[in-house]
Amino acid sequence: MKQNIIYVGLDVDDTQYHGSALDKNTGEIITFKCRPTLKGSLNQLDRLHKCFPQSAFKLCYEASYIGYTLQRDLVEKGYHCDVVAPTSIPSPRGKQVKTDRIDAAQLVQFYANDLLTLVTIPEPEQEQDRDLIRSRQKLLAQQTELRKHIQALLRRNGRHYKVETQNITPWTLHHYCWLDRTIEASSGSLKVNLELLVRQLKGVNSILLEYGQQIEALAKTPRYEQLVQALTCYKGIKNLFALTMITEIGDVKRFPHPRQLVSWIGMDIRKYSSGGKHPNKVKGACAREMVGFVWESLNQAAA
Repeated sequence: MKQNIIYVGLDVDDTQYHGSALDKNTGEIITFKCRPTLKGSLNQLDRLHKCFPQSAFKLCYEASYIGYTLQRDLVEKGYHCDVVAPTSIPSPRGKQVKTDRIDAAQLVQFYANDLLTLVTIPEPEQEQDRDLIRSRQKLLAQQTELRKHIQALLRRNGRHYKVETQNITPWTLHHYCWLDRTIEASSGSLKVNLELLVRQLKGVNSILLEYGQQIEALAKTPRYEQLVQALTCYKGIKNLFALTMITEIGDVKRFPHPRQLVSWIGMDIRKYSSGGKHPNKVKGACAREMVGFVWESLNQAAA
């Protein structure tokens, strides 16, 4: 006899977990809430076992800041738990009321009817490596914002590096020397502001350099060396890009065809226009061809 499955949707946050358990065969729904801990979740699941004896449980929750810790803990305790991609959760039309209880009820309905996209759970080491690369990207964005802010501040006060020095390339050693001279020639709040901003920017630059060194060292570890070499043999692909692809993709075998990988990466973009070849269309085709090479290289290296 086929075992009955009870679907459970969890809405997780720092204060409480709200859940909704659904027996798809009978339509019975039980809502609950518990403390935002593993112990609280397990206690509530024990109570659900009494309501649904001889049933198996399948749980899910939306990917969020808690990552995969809850999923790994529940799997370790013998439960089936999936993590759902937030962008795959449909938004019911005309329903503007949104609470944790309602979110959990909607989540379990979509989950039971197989309407959600599940996130592939990475290995803990791979997740940590991916976080390292993502943190570098965050810091890189901060560097860009700081540079824009400093340039805007200088322009508002009548200082223009390109006009004064006839050099068009900013953020070089020559530019930083010019910044130091500009700060020395300034006074008042402008001088203090520029000093603090440039000091912060130099600190970010130094940390980014350390991130680069750590990523280069990571590319040479036994876990990634063969995969990185399989990608960096292509012109234009360096260790950073290779590691980003490897850690973000995870197991490439979960994509049966390069077309699925292209769609997942977001390069499956088409634009049709009349006339001859369109440059954007050609670039898109080249990008898709490159992803095909990536798919084949990772598959061969993992074999």
